[in-house]
Amino acid sequence: MMRTIKKIIQNQDFPIRQGIRKMPHTSTGTIRYRPYIDGLRGLAVIAVVLYHARLLGVHGGFVGVDVFFVISGFLITSIILRDLDAGTFSLIGFWERRVRRIIPALFIVMACTSVAAYFLILYPPDYHHLGNAIIAQSVFASNILFLLTDNYFDKLSRYSPLLHTWSLSVEEQFYILFPIIVLLCMWAVRRSGLLSRFNLSERHAIRAEVSQWNRRRLLLAVVATLGALSFLANIWLVDIQPGSGFSVPFLPSGIFWQTSYATAGFYLLLSRAWELALGILIALWAVKIRSKVLAEIMGLAGAGALVYSIFLFTDTTSFPGFAALAPTLGAGALIVANESYSTKTGIILSNSALVWTGLISYSLYLWHWPLFVFARTLFPAASAAWPIVGLIGLSVLIAWLSYRFVETPVRRKILFATRTRVFLAGLAAMSILALAGFFIQHTAFTRESGIPPAAKAVVLTANEEDQGGGACFKIPGDVSRYGELCGLGDKSGSAKPAFVVWGDSHSDALAPLLNALGQKYGMQGVAFNGGGCIPVLGVRQAPPVASCEKQNQRALQYVRDNDIKNIFLVARWSYYVMGGPDGLRAAMITDSDRISRSPEEAARAFQRNLAATVRMLGQEGRNVYIIKQVPEQFDFDTRAAFYRAVRTGQDAGLNAVIAKDNETYQALADAAIDTLASEARIIIIDPATVLCEKNGVCALEKDGMLLYRDENHLSVEGAMTLQQLFAPVFVNARLIGE
Repeated sequence: MMRTIKKIIQNQDFPIRQGIRKMPHTSTGTIRYRPYIDGLRGLAVIAVVLYHARLLGVHGGFVGVDVFFVISGFLITSIILRDLDAGTFSLIGFWERRVRRIIPALFIVMACTSVAAYFLILYPPDYHHLGNAIIAQSVFASNILFLLTDNYFDKLSRYSPLLHTWSLSVEEQFYILFPIIVLLCMWAVRRSGLLSRFNLSERHAIRAEVSQWNRRRLLLAVVATLGALSFLANIWLVDIQPGSGFSVPFLPSGIFWQTSYATAGFYLLLSRAWELALGILIALWAVKIRSKVLAEIMGLAGAGALVYSIFLFTDTTSFPGFAALAPTLGAGALIVANESYSTKTGIILSNSALVWTGLISYSLYLWHWPLFVFARTLFPAASAAWPIVGLIGLSVLIAWLSYRFVETPVRRKILFATRTRVFLAGLAAMSILALAGFFIQHTAFTRESGIPPAAKAVVLTANEEDQGGGACFKIPGDVSRYGELCGLGDKSGSAKPAFVVWGDSHSDALAPLLNALGQKYGMQGVAFNGGGCIPVLGVRQAPPVASCEKQNQRALQYVRDNDIKNIFLVARWSYYVMGGPDGLRAAMITDSDRISRSPEEAARAFQRNLAATVRMLGQEGRNVYIIKQVPEQFDFDTRAAFYRAVRTGQDAGLNAVIAKDNETYQALADAAIDTLASEARIIIIDPATVLCEKNGVCALEKDGMLLYRDENHLSVEGAMTLQQLFAPVFVNARLIGE
C-alpha cells in the first residue's frame, strides 16, 4: 500500500483512466469565480468576529467556522475534479497551492503574536501555553493541543491568542488526507475495473462526457461513507456522551485528564470531517435544481438556517452535535441553490462589501483574535462597545494589508515564484515558528526581571497546577486495575500504603501538605484525584462522567485490596450541591435518572449517598476523614490580579470573601456533612476554622504570599497553613498504630 501511495505521489500528471486522452497542461489551480461564495465567506467571518466581540447579539457566531468547512470541502473538490478531468492533478501541485494559500499570512500573524507576547508582560502560564500553541500549529496540530488544554467556550479561552488556529489545523489535516483518498479511489477504479460494475459498458465509459461522472462514483461512495461515520462520531461525542472522560486506546489516560467527549467532538477532524464531506458531496454530485422557484426557496431556507444559528445558538449549545446541521446544511443549501440559478440570496451575498470582506476573510480571521486577546488582557476597558468597534476596524485594516501585501503576491507567484522556493520558504517559516515556541516555553517562568514586584506574589502560584503540586511520585501497582498511582509521603520501598486521599482537584491541591506529613511521620499514601469527580458512591452528574465512576470504583477496589485503614475524602462539595457560584444545574449531583431540579434536591442526594459511602467504609473498620470544602474566593482571579498589578504597579488589591458569605454558600453541603459527625470512625475537618476569622473574612494571603492559586484551590502555601489541623491526625493512635 505504501509503495502504491509513493508511486501515485511521484506520478505528477496522473491520468484517471488509461485510454482517455490527457488534456494539455493548463493552469487548473483556479476555478470559475463565484462571487456569492466570497460573500458567504464574508458573512461567516463577520459572524465569528462579532461573536468574539460580543456585539449585536451574535451569540452563535462561532458557526461561521462550520460554514468555512463546507465552503472548503466544496471548493477544494471542485479544483481537484477540474485537474483530474484535465489529467494534470498531482499531490505536489495541490499541496503547493495550499502552502501558498495558508502559510504566508499564518506565519506573519504567529510571528507578530510571538514578538508581541515577548515584549508584553503576560501571565506566565499564558505565556508558556502560547509557546505550546505555536509549536503545535507549526506542525498543524493545535486542535490536538487545545483538546487537551482548552474548552473553546470556557471563560479562560479568552487568554489564548492562538486558540482560533484550531480550525486551521483541522483544515490542514484535511488537505493532507483528502487528495490521497481521491487518488487511491481513482487508482482502485483503474486497477479493478470498477467502472463496469456500475452497469456501464467499456465503450460508454471511454466517452468523455460519461466518464467524467463515472470517475466520481467510487469517490462519492467513499466520501459519503466516511462522512456518515464522522457524523455518527460527532453525535456520540457531543450529544450522547458529552461529559464522559475522553481516552485513546494505548495512550496513558493521564494525557486526557481534563478532556471530555464533548471537547474532543469540538476539536477533532474525526468529528468535523462530515462538514467538509458535505461540501465535497455537493461538488461531486453537482446537483442542479430544475425549478428557479425551488432554488429561491432553498436559498431562503439556507439563509434562514444560518441566521437562526448565528443569533440563537449560545455558548451552552451542545456543539457541534445535531445542532451543527443548521449552519452546515444552511451553507450547503445556499451553494446548491446558487449553483443552479442566480437567486436573490446569491445576489445579496454577491454584494461588493460582502465579497470584499470575503476576500480578506482569511487574514481577518487570523488577525482579529490575537488583537482582541492582547487588548482585553492588558486593558479591560477594551471590552466595552466603542473600544471593541475600534479593534474591529484595526483588524479589518491589518487584514486588508495582509491580503494585499502578503497573501496576494505569494498566491500570484510574484514572491517565491517556483515550487521549490515556496516549499523551502514554508518549511523555513514553520521551523522558525517551532523554534520561537520552544524559546517561549523555556523562558515562560524565567522572565521575572520584567515583572513588577507587585505582581510577583501572583507569579509564585502560577506554576502550581502539576498533579499534587509536584508532590506525586510513582509507586508500583496494577495500572490496568487502579490506573496510574500517585504516591505521597514516604518514598522508601519498604513503606506500605497507610492512607488514601480520594477526591476531585481539591484533593490534588491538598496533596503537598499530606505528602509532607507522610514524609515526616514515615507513612506512605496514594492519591486518587479526578477533576470534577466527587468521591461519593451512588451519585452522578448529568450526563454521567464515566471516568469519575471508574475512578471511584478504582479507589474503592484499591482500599479493599490493600486493606487501607485511613481515607481522606476531599472535594469542592458545594459545587456538586449548589452548581458552583453560577448555579449550573448540570453540575448538581443526582442519584436518580433525572437531573436535580434544585440545590436542595442535590443536597438530599448528597447526604444520602455520602452517609452510605462512609458508613460502609466505617463498617469495614476504616477511619474516614471528611474534609469540608475550603472557602471559595468568589472575586479572586489570578490572571486579573496579575494584570491589574502589572498595569498599576501596585499590589493586586485582593478582595477576600466574607466569612458569613462563605458559610451561606456552603450551608447545604456542610449540613449534610455535619449529620455524620457522631458516627463512629468518621472525623470531620473544617479548613475554615484556620482560614476564616469569625465575623471577619477568609484569608486570601498571608505574609505577602497567596494562599490560593485560583478562586477555589489552595496554593502550596495555603495547603501548608492547614498543618495544625492535619498533624494530629497523623499522630493519632488510630492512624499511626494501624
